[in-house]
Amino acid sequence: SPATAAGPLRRRADAMLTQLGGAVRDRPFRTVFLLRAAPLPIALKNYGLGLMPSLPSLVFVLMTFAVNVPFSVAWALTGSSASSLQEALQGGGGDS
Repeated sequence: SPATAAGPLRRRADAMLTQLGGAVRDRPFRTVFLLRAAPLPIALKNYGLGLMPSLPSLVFVLMTFAVNVPFSVAWALTGSSASSLQEALQGGGGDS
């Protein structure tokens, strides 16, 4: 039954969250940096980290900038080097 299957799944999820909470508490900068860089939905990362009571706000903000600024610069440079959307999607340079 679904209720029986939910028990082990729930215990596994609780164990993972406990481990994540310990990592955030023990190594906040490293853990948050890796989570922010992970290919996960942004809402999951934002809300998930927001639920961590042991995470200082300053660590969250600094690691968000440390991860997002390089990606933003890369995307901006990619977009500015293309003369059209079609060229950008095909991977061509803007110097042709």
